[in-house]
Amino acid sequence: MRVFWDHSSRWFEIANDLSAWRARGAWAAYSLQVLKGEPRFREYDDPMTQDRQTVPTNQNLLAMVAARFEEDPQDAYWGRRLLEELRDEATVLKYATQTVSAFVAWAAHDPIWFVYAVGLTRETHCFSWPKAILLDVEAAFVLTEPSLRHLILGRLWWAAKLRRNDDPEFASRALAHFRAVDEPYRLGRFHKELGETLSVADPTMLEPLGKTVLAKTPAYGIAGVLETLMEGAVRARNWEAYERHRAAYSDLQRKGQTRPHDDCAVLDLDGIAALARGRADEVPAILAALAANGRNVEFLGTPDTLRLARALIERGEHLALCLEYLREIRSPNDAVKTLLAQAASGLGSAGIEGSAAGKRKKRPSPRRPGNRRR
Repeated sequence: MRVFWDHSSRWFEIANDLSAWRARGAWAAYSLQVLKGEPRFREYDDPMTQDRQTVPTNQNLLAMVAARFEEDPQDAYWGRRLLEELRDEATVLKYATQTVSAFVAWAAHDPIWFVYAVGLTRETHCFSWPKAILLDVEAAFVLTEPSLRHLILGRLWWAAKLRRNDDPEFASRALAHFRAVDEPYRLGRFHKELGETLSVADPTMLEPLGKTVLAKTPAYGIAGVLETLMEGAVRARNWEAYERHRAAYSDLQRKGQTRPHDDCAVLDLDGIAALARGRADEVPAILAALAANGRNVEFLGTPDTLRLARALIERGEHLALCLEYLREIRSPNDAVKTLLAQAASGLGSAGIEGSAAGKRKKRPSPRRPGNRRR
């Protein structure tokens, strides 16, 4: 027993030594890359903050992965690895053929993953794919079961809309695929995303399917579906349906079954509905509630929380309240900074307000018991 223990301890020491040498080798390679002047970072669109971010990149790694995939274009592993490295439009266009082949190989190998995947946007980085790439994928991807193919392609088009929400073609194409899915294959997030595409591409048809979508949605997703139904009701100007879904959402909110971000998005939608219904007197209270709730929301500043501010700034109304709300955003992205500048300019004090745009008001940090002033 003692001999066995001695040998085991020795193997652990060897493993630790190997890990240390491996780390040193990685650091040496990184240092050599710096000395050569190779680019160490690449910009990409972060799906969460919807802003430009930078991540470490290694062009040699990308070239190696692409070469391994080209050896066997049916290899789903290297196809998935390649899609993980293609995070910006310029790189996708450079490897356009490989991008299409990589998705086809991965989806044909594991179609069920695409049915139930939650992070489809992050896993495939399809938000950086141009429309031409998506159309090529649509033409090249074939499965023996047509409904399964339509479900995967519908989810892909809907996931690719990120930062392109103003382009209705993504919703229209996704909806066309979703409508071709037979009942036995309406699985996973099908009903939720069907409702989302209907709210954009065909809002008048969303309300008749509302009960079905709610019935097929798990309890934790009801609040998000209600928000989608309210958005479709605003576009269809169905105010009776809007009030009904808003009351259901408020009931969930009282029970603590909603998220702070969704609460802000619904308040934003309340403001849009008030403007559409000619109830402009309700807008200041909604903006004040948005500013108060936004202090506790980390990813405030996404498109579903900027609709009201954008509409008011375009009208030139309540600009001071819009500034107060926009300054509550912790990490302002490009869209927020643009709105801040427009609101400050509209107030006629671009010099003063513009210099303060994007800066959150500093609040006194809570004093801890051990940190008393002397």
